Amino acid sequence: MKTKVTTFIPLLSILGVAVALIGYLMLGTLATLPTLLLAIGAAIIIVSYVKEVVLGYLVGFFFYIGAGCMFLSAQIFTISNVLTAIDASSFEASFIVSATGTVMTLVLGLVGSVFTETKN
Repeated sequence: MKTKVTTFIPLLSILGVAVALIGYLMLGTLATLPTLLLAIGAAIIIVSYVKEVVLGYLVGFFFYIGAGCMFLSAQIFTISNVLTAIDASSFEASFIVSATGTVMTLVLGLVGSVFTETKN
């Protein structure tokens, strides 16, 4: 008997991907590896939702983890400079938007991949 996926939380992570991509565009780093990883993760989650493959949500979340780690490693100097007040004393709006989108993607991707509910 075929099971039906009844949760839409993994699809909400695509909203986080959109916010993160807007932030990356504001930062001027749209053509980078984190952008590619976010796009691949979102595509895998969409295909998993359409084909009703629950394990695909976890695979998409792994791509989100890779994008989050790459974003953190690329922005670590900005974070350290702001925390020690070397270049500036506050974060730019583009950094806040991209960081918010990345964190939102990670949290919603985790919740969507772990708490997936199926019905017969």
